[in-house]
Amino acid sequence: MIRFYGHFSILCFILIVTSCDDREASEVLEEEGMTLTITTAQPVADGAAVGEAIVNKAGILLIVELRDADGEPVKSKVISFSSDYSNGDFDINSPTTNSDGIVVVTYSADGGSGAVDDPTTPLYENVEVTAYYSENLETSTRFDLFGSKDNVWPYSISMSDPDPEEITLASDTPSSMTCRLLNKSGTPVRNVIVQFDAGEHGYIKIGDDVVDSDTTDTNGEIALTFLDNGEDANIGIASIRAVFNHPTIGDSVSDTSTVSIVSEVGLVQECTYVEIPSSVPDH
Repeated sequence: MIRFYGHFSILCFILIVTSCDDREASEVLEEEGMTLTITTAQPVADGAAVGEAIVNKAGILLIVELRDADGEPVKSKVISFSSDYSNGDFDINSPTTNSDGIVVVTYSADGGSGAVDDPTTPLYENVEVTAYYSENLETSTRFDLFGSKDNVWPYSISMSDPDPEEITLASDTPSSMTCRLLNKSGTPVRNVIVQFDAGEHGYIKIGDDVVDSDTTDTNGEIALTFLDNGEDANIGIASIRAVFNHPTIGDSVSDTSTVSIVSEVGLVQECTYVEIPSSVPDH
């Protein structure tokens, strides 16, 4: 598992969180032309991205930006935070914007039964956190907070059948497959890192890069390709394994896809029998 010990290292792969329905879940207000925006609300556990916020298991990393009327960052300003969940708290209550106009805080809950939204109702039942610059300039976002890991775990991870299922040794022909990660309820687990292992038969590529891990997209998926090393020892069955480890639940899920690597004349060459005349007449 690749871990992220600094708040800003997680910026390389997390996406701006938006509401999945038409109800207004967040608000950006302006004062003197300035804007305050929550750009990221990513579930994290022990510095690593996970799928959900869970009481006592995983919090929410919040990244907030303060900009002026020209869109330039405003530095050295205090941003305050609050939430409507009584058992939650922030690791920093009133941070100061850096030179990029950004503050980063983590919200976590250490008690209670959580708060999860019911999308069929007109009201929000999940957690709202608000960032303030002043009385007239604030922004908020909402997220689900699960009361127990049993609400979302175990995850399920699946590797699709490879295409093609058989490749020829040293032909530079890739076999493509897709890894997908879902939580217990079938919701895609987004923006988390999945580890890959191709064993000794070959290697994994995503785009032009050789990798041993990558980040799930908004569908909880990672598209990858497998290639052999071009060595005779690679002939046989290659197993490509995908693993996700949850750092605070202390458990992992995995799945494997297999690719056949054959020589130009096939994995198992057929024997050709040739009749050799006897060197002894009449025998």
